[in-house]
Amino acid sequence: MTTALQHLSQSALIELVLVQQQELIVKDDSIRVKDDSIRVKDDSIRHYEARVFDLEFQIKELQRLLFGAKRERFVSQMPASQLMLNFEANEAEVASAVDAELEKISYERKKPQLLAAPDGRTPASAACCAACAGDAGILSAG
Repeated sequence: MTTALQHLSQSALIELVLVQQQELIVKDDSIRVKDDSIRVKDDSIRHYEARVFDLEFQIKELQRLLFGAKRERFVSQMPASQLMLNFEANEAEVASAVDAELEKISYERKKPQLLAAPDGRTPASAACCAACAGDAGILSAG
């Protein structure tokens, strides 16, 4: 090929170089389009791999719940002879049960004596009569 190129004229060589440059531009465009297509497909593959990972995790968890050790199982193995608890009680039944458990208690105690404060004041309830019901607050001793 080098001998063939040596026998070409300068204009023929320039034309050959321009043709090759055009071919390279077309090939570069084709490569760019293919790279974009590959990038889109890679994103799609990553998305599906993440989805597969999530689904595999769910399957493992469900298998662990169904087939795992007894302390890990979620599925109830309740025998048919076992009775069920009724959590939907009637309000009347609940009220009668509460009334049955209530017990009235009464007692008596002595009221504590009110002492004077260190500064000599006495509480109003000790200084007032029953008519005012101790609304006067704290009265001074002096």
